[in-house]
Amino acid sequence: WGLGEVRRYSPDGELTESVSVPAPHTSSVVFAGPELDTLVITTATQDLTDAQLAEYPASGRLFTARPGVHGLPQPLWSGLPLPPTNPVRNE
Repeated sequence: WGLGEVRRYSPDGELTESVSVPAPHTSSVVFAGPELDTLVITTATQDLTDAQLAEYPASGRLFTARPGVHGLPQPLWSGLPLPPTNPVRNE
């Protein structure tokens, strides 16, 4: 948030790659496509001034990149609420 990039770190904390986009606020990422090799980067316009919006007109858009790595499949969500992890008992 605020740098216009997404970073990848190794398990030991070393920066291994960075992908820049023409929008300062990157908000989320997901791997997409049949091979999960396309990185989709969302960006936001929140907290940007009118001057920043004029300087970064692509803010709020989606961007894609092929970073050379593949994502992992995630389980499908049913749309139902998740059960509480620590149920509170009313006794």
